[in-house]
Amino acid sequence: DKNSILLPAKFRKIGILLIISSVVLAFIFKPVQTSLEFPKEVSSLVYHVLFGLINVGLFAIFYAKRSTDDEMTTQMKLKATMLSVLSVTLMFIIKPIIDTIFGDPITLTAGFTIIMLQSLQILMYYQMKRKLKSDLMHDEE
Repeated sequence: DKNSILLPAKFRKIGILLIISSVVLAFIFKPVQTSLEFPKEVSSLVYHVLFGLINVGLFAIFYAKRSTDDEMTTQMKLKATMLSVLSVTLMFIIKPIIDTIFGDPITLTAGFTIIMLQSLQILMYYQMKRKLKSDLMHDEE
């Protein structure tokens, strides 16, 4: 389908590979960083690059086509995206209130926020798929 907004299917495997390699590299980098005493700037750069690769991986997984995708699943992905953006936006409205009540606010970085957004997209999408499957099975009975 030439009008599809989704990425080619191979991006799903690329996304999984990016996430796995980022996690493995993070586990390898930590002891190396400690033993070689890298400057703080280098450690920060590696952290941000690995976090960015995880974000790109999540993006590729969510927006890659699947053989079973049709207009309905594309709509479900759009709805999951809208709900996750709304959830994260509401979090930024509610968070200052909670920080005021409980004190000791936690700073949310952009990378963490995007990972949270993309994780919510994936969770909401699969929840919608599970509900649809359950509804279809219930209708068949």
